[in-house]
Amino acid sequence: MNVEAKVKINISDNDWDFITRYLEMWARKSPGSARTRKSAICRLLSYANRGTLMAITSDDVEAYLTTIDRITVKRGGINQPVRLNYKRTQLALLRSFFKAFSRKARRELPTYISPVPEGGTYQFSPDPAPSLVEREKALEEQAFTIPQLLRVLQGLYYEVPNQHYNKVPRESFMIGALLTVCGPRISEVCSIALDDVNIKEGYFRTGIADNARKNNSDGATPLYFCFPDVVANLLSIYIRNLKLVYPSTEWLFPSIYPTKHLPTRSYMLTLSKLGLPFPVKTHTFRRTFETFQARNGVPLHYIEVLSNHAITSVVMRHYVQITLSERRALSEKYFPQEYRPIIEWLDSL
Repeated sequence: MNVEAKVKINISDNDWDFITRYLEMWARKSPGSARTRKSAICRLLSYANRGTLMAITSDDVEAYLTTIDRITVKRGGINQPVRLNYKRTQLALLRSFFKAFSRKARRELPTYISPVPEGGTYQFSPDPAPSLVEREKALEEQAFTIPQLLRVLQGLYYEVPNQHYNKVPRESFMIGALLTVCGPRISEVCSIALDDVNIKEGYFRTGIADNARKNNSDGATPLYFCFPDVVANLLSIYIRNLKLVYPSTEWLFPSIYPTKHLPTRSYMLTLSKLGLPFPVKTHTFRRTFETFQARNGVPLHYIEVLSNHAITSVVMRHYVQITLSERRALSEKYFPQEYRPIIEWLDSL
């Protein structure tokens, strides 16, 4: 992430240097978080237009928060206020930034006080109560049904095999298959290195490349996902075709520039072109996989382990080490039985 690129705002070079160092610190942990923080900081600076961080007052911040409270976005063709969680997040990001800046500012002005109000002192407007139809629709969008999931895969296989700018046959379908049967995040699939796929043992590792995972605080530790034999066969065919098109690429899913992996946004665009009568989002694959595991009574800590989610159990996080062979056995044991029609269809290809 380029945190140094200075946007067109009225701020001193000295203060921008501080902002850059602050964002670089966050970028080492999570590039996505750094981008979000940069956006929040720059919007406030643009609104206040004070020239220096020290000159920004609590009145400036509260006036800015009031504008956030009044922002509307289109949902369902209707202008509606942004969600309360978004507004609270913006406030928290600014509070975190000025808390860091306060430590520097007090060396020059010991009486300096952060202009951002503490928690609870600024109240945003609450979200409007959702209607019964909206609540039911939100629940339906949490996960795919099996027929919906099968329809998505069939659309990727039959309708968009070569619509992407990449020339590798069935690339979009192969990504969808891994999202379906492994439950990873889209960023974890798009950034798989070719050498990190083990067809014989039925697993791939990921989470190593930049922006490959939700949080980079443990970026040195790879994430492992196991896949069934039927997917191993499909992957083997895909990789042979991939090497014919891009013999020197290091990525399982290269972008139009073979030295880089496929951007996640490109795949989101592919899904949007399916034209299905229900929402198709990349994270719904992951949510669906975990939902069916939970319905089948899979213990929460095993769902977290197999999906490489943050481990909530202290014992599992610090004392129990799962080997790759054990992960493979757990993946087979707890694979959702409801996915049988999908596996049978994949096996017929």
